[in-house]
Amino acid sequence: MRSQLMLRNINRRAAVVGTTLAALAAFGAGTASAASTQTADMCGFVPGNVCYMTADQPGAANLIPGGEPRTFSPAVDITSISNGTGNTQYCVSADVNFSIGPGQEIDLPHNTVMSMTTVSIDTVCPT
Repeated sequence: MRSQLMLRNINRRAAVVGTTLAALAAFGAGTASAASTQTADMCGFVPGNVCYMTADQPGAANLIPGGEPRTFSPAVDITSISNGTGNTQYCVSADVNFSIGPGQEIDLPHNTVMSMTTVSIDTVCPT
């Protein structure tokens, strides 16, 4: 009799643990998909770096260490750029030239970029 009672308690505990693990797995899967969706939509800020995403690799973040220029050969179709540097402004040579300062993020409809060069803050980039 006593062994049957112990067996019932073990079965109940196993059921509770199984239910808890299933709930945690479902919550974790939902959280992971939400995080990957956010990453796929935009680069976000990576401290000390410029982050950009290209049309041919959606969801893949590419980093340029702060202060370094970048030349693209052949030119790339960039869809999003964020400047996570604290003090570096970039001039972007593209179909339509523009600048991106520290702490700025720009989503582009599609802009073919040839290069990104560092310039002094408040420099007017050529158009």
